[in-house]
Amino acid sequence: MHQWACGEADESEALFLRVVQRMTEVLGEGHPHTLFARASYANVPAERGLVEEA
Repeated sequence: MHQWACGEADESEALFLRVVQRMTEVLGEGHPHTLFARASYANVPAERGLVEEA
């Protein structure tokens, strides 16, 4: 999330999505860490004012 704080929202969002996808592959969809990452990822568009996408 450092990139997010530095104003590089697009790059941060893409990186975060890759992490969520990889966690899903490795840990599975129902794993608590995957679920937490997905919930955290939903905050990215919300923080950008794109609430419906979140």
